[in-house]
Amino acid sequence: MPFISDESTLLIALRFLACYLAIAAGAVNSGFCITVFLVGGVVLALTMLVLVVARATLMTWITVLVLLRVAGKRRRVLVRQGSKITGDVIMILVKG
Repeated sequence: MPFISDESTLLIALRFLACYLAIAAGAVNSGFCITVFLVGGVVLALTMLVLVVARATLMTWITVLVLLRVAGKRRRVLVRQGSKITGDVIMILVKG
């Protein structure tokens, strides 16, 4: 996945190893580790989702601006209508 770096993957693997060793040694309850990993997984998944949505919104917004410029709208008009265009793009992505 492009959003997870090699350092993040290594850190996750080390956390799994540390939790396994702690459970094997009887130092920590296995339920605690499972809860930590579930919460961490949910946070990681939501972070990746936000990144994907942000990138999609940005790409769509740039595409719309380029198409409007090619269609003949002037730069000043695009600047004045920028917030309206942004709102329209976000609403279309939320609905779709």
